[in-house]
Amino acid sequence: MAVAYGILEEGVIVQTFFNPGWEDLGVLSAYGMFLGVQWPWTLMLIAFHATISILAPLAAADLIWPEGKETPLLKTPGLVLATAGIALMAAFSIPGFRRMPEMAGSLPGWGMIAGACVVVGLLIVAARLSGGGSPSTAPGRGARPGVVFGAAFLFQALNVIIPLFFAEQGVTPGVTIVLQAVLLCLALGFGLRRLFPPRITEMVRWAALSGSLGFWMIVATGHELSGPGWPNQYTGAGAISLGIIILLIYMIKRIRRTEIRTSIDGNDATETI
Repeated sequence: MAVAYGILEEGVIVQTFFNPGWEDLGVLSAYGMFLGVQWPWTLMLIAFHATISILAPLAAADLIWPEGKETPLLKTPGLVLATAGIALMAAFSIPGFRRMPEMAGSLPGWGMIAGACVVVGLLIVAARLSGGGSPSTAPGRGARPGVVFGAAFLFQALNVIIPLFFAEQGVTPGVTIVLQAVLLCLALGFGLRRLFPPRITEMVRWAALSGSLGFWMIVATGHELSGPGWPNQYTGAGAISLGIIILLIYMIKRIRRTEIRTSIDGNDATETI
């Protein structure tokens, strides 16, 4: 579902996957274009939205309200309203994006947009058929929070650095795409083996969230402080980052209090036995 969201936003609504005229592309404009898709940009954005736009907020919600993490937030009426809202937003947004001057010169065909919609639909069906269960994990020691923090930070960094650096250096797009695919496979394998019950703890969840957000807080704050014409479009990034840090500190203190309370309760139970 997280991947489906990335394709819905960037492939269906904004259509940056297919349009080399999008202003944010920079050196990635038309880089690795194959079958009408800018693959390095597409892989980078899917990974970004899946982790930062979807998984990070869900992880934060689970840590703040742990009592509700197994409870669906929306019932059928809510899902219908949410779907209708997304469809309404798309109906107004798509024509607007396609009229932007920088987009008009290389608009993707509607067949590409329909194909992206089909992929989104298949991913939703696959998620539905999975039943929401966690994959089985092999026996072994769970990941340490420090390792998870570093892995999350490194993944976010490499997800951006690999395509941007290689495109700037004029590396053959095929090499870049292969390295991106390897990075995504390694990240997915690590997540499936280490970040699912029974191995994932609240501290591990916090480490994954902090590592992922940490990279982007550094990038955004750095842009605000060093970007041309400061204050610029990143104005306020430092303040927002500080707010996120305060929230993360609150979360870890809450987790530690819970762990201490659980440990005390466990010792009491052992003494009683």
